[in-house]
Amino acid sequence: LLDFESAREHLVQAYTLAKKASAEFVSNNIAGYLAEAHLRLNELDRAQSILQERRTDESRLNSEALRKLEMTHAELLLKQGQFQQALDLVRRMIAATPHTERGGVSPSLWLLHAQALRALERNPEAERLLRESLDAALASHLLPVAWRIRLELGLTLRAMRRLTEAQEQWS
Repeated sequence: LLDFESAREHLVQAYTLAKKASAEFVSNNIAGYLAEAHLRLNELDRAQSILQERRTDESRLNSEALRKLEMTHAELLLKQGQFQQALDLVRRMIAATPHTERGGVSPSLWLLHAQALRALERNPEAERLLRESLDAALASHLLPVAWRIRLELGLTLRAMRRLTEAQEQWS
């Protein structure tokens, strides 16, 4: 589950085969997960290389695979300290994601949005988004996402010096 080294090795093989087969959708899909594995292993240059190879302009965010590439790119921007660029990218993604433009909540996307806001020290906004995304994740039974949201909510509350509430999120 969290063996990113093994995941990377399998994804490299799958990515190579998908590119050889000229399977764009499959290549984009695998590239998003491969770039994420590189991020988790702190291989930022490799993640950036894959993202630069596969990313397109935001007007083509019409598939889950392309949105995954953009989410991974936003995570990379956060790791690189480019907080405002990450926030701008997430906001473009929200505008381009069909159900979110009508007020729907995408827990993973809201989590990323909140992480960018917290990095910019806009903690009250981040808290609001995290609470909304936590409700949506729990309602949809997305327990791994809910766990990540609780972790981020705890970090956000701690940044606002609300230590008791932060601890409650982590217990």
